[in-house]
Amino acid sequence: MTTTTGKFSVVDILDKTHVVLNVGSDQGVLLNDQLVVFSNDREIKDIDGRSLGFLELVKGYGSISHVQERVSILKADVVRGFQADIDNYTSSSLGRTLGFQSVVDVLSSVSSFLLVERGDLARKV
Repeated sequence: MTTTTGKFSVVDILDKTHVVLNVGSDQGVLLNDQLVVFSNDREIKDIDGRSLGFLELVKGYGSISHVQERVSILKADVVRGFQADIDNYTSSSLGRTLGFQSVVDVLSSVSSFLLVERGDLARKV
């Protein structure tokens, strides 16, 4: 965990919906805390060249489902704000291209961590 920034690291991947973080009750993590998992992309600069920080590539949102003293398990949630018309999405050309054939396919894709890797970051939302 990077305590100065409030960012934690993914230290293990249990499956596509559960990851282990290097933070636990010792650092104040509670059951059901909401977090975002991401990796840092390129540095973004303002027009004047001043650094605005690194672009976060979101890999999923989740809630803490198990807490130990120094580790916790984050379970993927359906992405908050997901307001798409699922029936239209499954029948769209993009939906078919991505292999979505049912509501279950769409929901399972948005309730998993996308391409998560060890070392990815997480922070409270």
